[in-house]
Amino acid sequence: MKISRRHFVQKTTVTLGAFAGLRAFGNSPNDEVGVAIIGMGNRGNSNVDDIVRTKGARLVALCEVDEDRLKEAAESVKKEYGQTVKIYSDFRQVLDSKDVDAVVICTPNHWHGLQTIWACQAGKDVYVEKPVCHNIWEGQQMLKAARKYKRIVQSGLQARSDVGLKEAFQWIQEGNLGNIKVIRSIVYDHRSSIGRLDTPLVPPKACNYDLWLGPAEDQPIYRRRLHYDWHWDWNTGNGDCGNQGVHELDLVRWILNDPTHPETIFSIGGRFGWGDAGNTPNMQNTSFSWPDQVPVLFELRDMTTQPGNDIASHYKGHRFGIVISCEGGEFRGGRGGGIVYDEANIKREKFVG
Repeated sequence: MKISRRHFVQKTTVTLGAFAGLRAFGNSPNDEVGVAIIGMGNRGNSNVDDIVRTKGARLVALCEVDEDRLKEAAESVKKEYGQTVKIYSDFRQVLDSKDVDAVVICTPNHWHGLQTIWACQAGKDVYVEKPVCHNIWEGQQMLKAARKYKRIVQSGLQARSDVGLKEAFQWIQEGNLGNIKVIRSIVYDHRSSIGRLDTPLVPPKACNYDLWLGPAEDQPIYRRRLHYDWHWDWNTGNGDCGNQGVHELDLVRWILNDPTHPETIFSIGGRFGWGDAGNTPNMQNTSFSWPDQVPVLFELRDMTTQPGNDIASHYKGHRFGIVISCEGGEFRGGRGGGIVYDEANIKREKFVG
């Protein structure tokens, strides 16, 4: 089969390592990968810089159902980078655009699965923020679409690009600390109540709420904010386990050489203390077990025992990441690298990310 130069660039370089792997073979527009960002919240705006600074990538469009946020994002791109990009309020128009080779999906979690599938059907490669989907069935359909339409689909698990973790995990897997005895994955975030309204929230006038809602149920919303706090509602989000926990649990899979799904999972938790409009856990403890693998414990804690005091929410000096206890010592770290401690709790090797 004859492969065009443009197709080769697309198929071999899209969004590798949060766009770090993009490389162009020349300077003409035909050698670049045209990228559109769908969803201009925290992650969408952050990804603008990643695309603009990456050789071989060209930011061509922004898409957002909230016109105020879309306008603000476009003005920011113009001011910061001197670029004028196309703007869309309906992502389906992005998928119809011939200028777009790849999309970066930064919408609320309930949209990830369907938008990824439709993008594959439209011939676009995809970088989708974590969690890649809202449930297991959706993920299975995404896999089918990527394979059927021969698309590249990458998830936003940026820790896999951390050089410190790469070195540390390889060093541990080579047996330098002996066998692994137990792994702890931790998310000790400092969040607060999202509040609770007496009457349902009225979405902002600038937001196309029907398009924002998409495949989710049209349920009354009693939180104060429409944006971001959708994370803490099962209808649109996955709680902090699907938010920050995805990153830390991915470190577990990485150090265990990416095993298949666990054989058993036991989890207990709930939403405590706040009495707000959220319904996802703010405290959760989970154990995972694989055949012939070490015990894995995951702890999520969004509440602080003393507001403003970080000490109460640390585990061995870390709020996020992984603690790998081995026969000859312990690795403690996460994104940005980590440090090995011997059995006497004395610092040894340091891996800088």
